[in-house]
Amino acid sequence: MQSVVCKKFRFLVFLHFSAFACCVMMKNVSNFAVMKLHLFNPEHDIALALDKAPFTAPHAARQLRHDLGFIAALWADDGDMVLVEDKAAARESLKRLGLGGKDVMFIEPALLSSFLDIDFDDICPWGWDKAVKRQLADMGIRSHGIPADETLSEWRAISGRRWASQYLCKPLVASDPRFIGKAYIISDAPRALWRSHLDDAWILKAPWSSSGRGVKYVKRDGISSSLEGWTRNIVRTQGYIMMEPVYRKLRDLAAEFYISPEGDVKYLGLSLFETANGAYTGNIIAPEARKREAIAELLPLELYDKAVGMILSLASKAMKGKYSGHFGIDMMIVEDPELGICLHPCVEMNLRRTMGFIALCFESSDAIPTRVMRVEADSKCRLRISDSEDGIWK
Repeated sequence: MQSVVCKKFRFLVFLHFSAFACCVMMKNVSNFAVMKLHLFNPEHDIALALDKAPFTAPHAARQLRHDLGFIAALWADDGDMVLVEDKAAARESLKRLGLGGKDVMFIEPALLSSFLDIDFDDICPWGWDKAVKRQLADMGIRSHGIPADETLSEWRAISGRRWASQYLCKPLVASDPRFIGKAYIISDAPRALWRSHLDDAWILKAPWSSSGRGVKYVKRDGISSSLEGWTRNIVRTQGYIMMEPVYRKLRDLAAEFYISPEGDVKYLGLSLFETANGAYTGNIIAPEARKREAIAELLPLELYDKAVGMILSLASKAMKGKYSGHFGIDMMIVEDPELGICLHPCVEMNLRRTMGFIALCFESSDAIPTRVMRVEADSKCRLRISDSEDGIWK
């Protein structure tokens, strides 16, 4: 049986792939039964909010997936498959970033069904949700690496802002007066807004959102009928809404982690990133020591290290046996009028890979200048890596 499958495998490789890809595949014929399949699904956070399948992503998300699908190769191991919509463009994009020697095989959805004889050792999307599970099923992929529906529901709950607020942010803030961060869970909005004792400005956040979507900056005298309708709709469809103070933010940063099935949490590195109106704009690529020096100019490093150490413990306790995979914790360095410089240790948790994780995938050393990673979009989305022109934050 094994020889029959191998013959079919070699034939399909010859039929569908270039000489380069053929060489890659032939090297891995003996191990193809434990091959991993990777894919980039940037619509993940929107899919979590809607919590349904099938699901049609917005045009912008579909464009990102089409043009940047190749970035899954950055976290793939040599010999793995990466699902993309245009394998020739994917190879060219990887080559443009100086990663043309990455030993992965790009495969398009129409050809994926040719490999159903492979019992993939693992399926590795950007993030898991019902929509991506349905997409894989529609392509004929059924593997032990695909989570059950009950597991996806539990991961969705952990992905919600309420979970991170309760299990991470609250104990973190209680541990040190220099940790700052409040969040109110509102389940009867908008009437609760009138009873709020927050300052004149605050932020309303949907439980599941990303890149500035699902976030409203509000002033007490600026509550409109459209805002009332928005809050009612979020509470009706997602169950609650988060209300947080507006802090005087100095810098964005994040900590990247991985938790094993046994509950062991590993710190992967520091992410320095920038946002505009709540939307992600870029990441710094630099050695860990250089990034730490940058935040040390604003914040005692002991605060960041204490937050990371506590997250390692808190996440292990709260997620052991419930979730395994990558996650990132967004933080902020803020200036408080009474406390001075503080750290918001858990603005939100992303239960998936993040752009900060992608930045960690690029080579960095003391000999390499600080670089900036940005996603640029006009008629096409591009991942651009350029030297920093004006310090580590630019």
